[in-house]
Order: sequence, then C-alpha cells, then structure tokens
Amino acid sequence: MVFQIDSGASRTIISRNTFNRFFASNRPKLYAPDIQPVTWGDECTLKVMGRFFTEARFKNITKFLPVMVGKADGTNLLGRNWFIPFGLSVAGINSLEPGVDFNPSLEDLKQLPAVSGEGTGCYRGPPLNPPLHPLARPVYHRARRVPFALTSKMEEAINANVVKGMWVPMRYAGPWASPLVPVPNNNGTLRLCTDYSATVNPSLPMDSYRTSTSEEIFASLSLWR
Repeated sequence: MVFQIDSGASRTIISRNTFNRFFASNRPKLYAPDIQPVTWGDECTLKVMGRFFTEARFKNITKFLPVMVGKADGTNLLGRNWFIPFGLSVAGINSLEPGVDFNPSLEDLKQLPAVSGEGTGCYRGPPLNPPLHPLARPVYHRARRVPFALTSKMEEAINANVVKGMWVPMRYAGPWASPLVPVPNNNGTLRLCTDYSATVNPSLPMDSYRTSTSEEIFASLSLWR
C-alpha cells in the first residue's frame, strides 16, 4: 500500500477504493471516527466511512495502528499519528516532480538562500506599490537611538546589506520612513528589521481573507472532497 506522507494531517486516512481493494476478503469492522477531520483552514469537512485498527509494517517495525477510511477516492495520507510509532520525521526537500515550464533539479533548489539558510537573497523584480487608503498621508519616522554598545554592530550590519546590494544608501529619505529594529543573532551579529507598525501598516487596507500558511497550501494539493 502506497502512502503520501502528510505532516499537515493529524490522522492516517486511506481512500474508499484502497479499503475495498486491500480488505475485500477480510473486511474489518468500522467504528465511528475519534475526530471530525477537516481540511486546512476549515474549508470543508472530510467525509469518512469510519476507522479501524490494522497491523502496519514499515521496514523492521510492526505496529497495530488506527486508520480512517474516506468516502472519496483520493491519495492515501500517512498522518502524524503514525510518525512516532514508526520513528518518522519530515524535514527539507524529499522529492521533486517535473513541471512544464519550471523544472529545477534538487541540487539547484538546495542552493536557494531560502532552502540552504545561507543569506536571504535579493528581490530583483519591479518596485512594489502596495495600495493605500485614499486619505493616507506619508509618515516620516526618525531613526531610533540604539545603545552605544550596538553602534559598531549596527554599522557592520548596514554595510553588509549595502555590499550585498540589498540596501541602497540615500542622503534623504521620504516621504515615508520607518525605523529599524536590531535583532541579535545567535552568532553575535545583528539582523536589521523594519518596524512598519506606526508608518505604512495603518495606511494599508485590511485583507478580507487571511493569507494561507505553507502547510495549508501544500495540503490543498491533495484535498479529500
């Protein structure tokens, strides 16, 4: 039986077709599910036939574990309730499937800053112009004072961003200006963040719907409906 490992699923679930194919001769009794499964973001309720316990083997490990049976025919999902019994964990990139227009190799993706964790990379697209309220007025926030002990580290962090091409020096800023917030890294350096809470954020229209998390996006690729 083939499963897709899904760290976003709290329970292991198989399709109706898989249940009928593998348990046709020895059909187990189905019990009421212990939870009502839903998709990420509570978009819809997953319809299930019930759950049962079965003997599951992975490598040299054998366990007696619960399985939900979905009413739809879809991908079999190995959920988190099987992770600990089989000693499973999900981290990094484990597989790739070829695309139509974008088909990088696994090694290519590992070199990306967001994957390797080395640096943040640079945005090279067109300037971003977020929509503002019609009556919004520019807010200029002067730079905050930092402790004298952090002055040299602040200068080093600023110069590092300029050298990488992430920041462009300007003599005068405006009409918008947001203050920096230095965040200490574990290695003793500073990570410079921008505080938009008192400048741009109040002038931005509020989204009607929240942004989906990465887990919700990945889980939506194999929805059970």
